[in-house]
Formats: sequence, C-alpha cells, structure tokens
Amino acid sequence: MRAEWEATGRLDSVETIRSAVREGRCRCETLNPSGACCLGDVLRAAQAIRVGGSLR
Repeated sequence: MRAEWEATGRLDSVETIRSAVREGRCRCETLNPSGACCLGDVLRAAQAIRVGGSLR
C-alpha cells in the first residue's frame, strides 16, 4: 500500500478490499493469519500511510 501511495497518491487497494467485503468475496477467514476480517487493519494502515506515520 505504501508503494501504491507513493506512486499514485491514492490507495485504490482499500476500495478494492471494501468492494470484496460488500460483495461477499473476501476470504479473510482463510487467508488472514488472525482468521478475522482484515478491513479494520487495512483502514488503520491506510490512515498511517496517508499521514506519514509508522505502520507499527
């Protein structure tokens, strides 16, 4: 996401993930190591990237 932000000034990947969740196409339960929806984590990371903060 950081590379996307630096290259384009946008985070289109966030909307891609939001759309997948809305359409029931997300697979967080099987792909995310936490076993839960990743959208909250993605939104927090996006905010940190936008303000130039750390992802940690």
